[in-house]
Amino acid sequence: MITRNTSLFDPGWWQLPGSDKRYRDWKKWGHGHLNVTKALEESADTYFYQVAYDMGIDRLSEWMSKFGYGHYTGIDLSEERSGNMPTREWKLKRFKKPWYQGDTIPVGIGQGY
Repeated sequence: MITRNTSLFDPGWWQLPGSDKRYRDWKKWGHGHLNVTKALEESADTYFYQVAYDMGIDRLSEWMSKFGYGHYTGIDLSEERSGNMPTREWKLKRFKKPWYQGDTIPVGIGQGY
């Protein structure tokens, strides 16, 4: 659970636990100490990589769907597309590959599949 006091130190990258894989922030030297407010203000990727990791793809996709991700808006937009909110099932059906923990991380910043 994230509160306004949930904080972390951002050195400019986030490392997947148990792996050598590092996910870089757009700000190479990092944002320093962040809470959720500062992370949103500065668009700090590393904060949201951690959030995605903590939530996991199942909870992340469930909550993002509740906020309308992967669905049409219901607004009359001539070229609107529903977009994609990836899930384990979607990846398995689409690519015939399982979901890996590292797949979740870029979803935290709206990227990935």
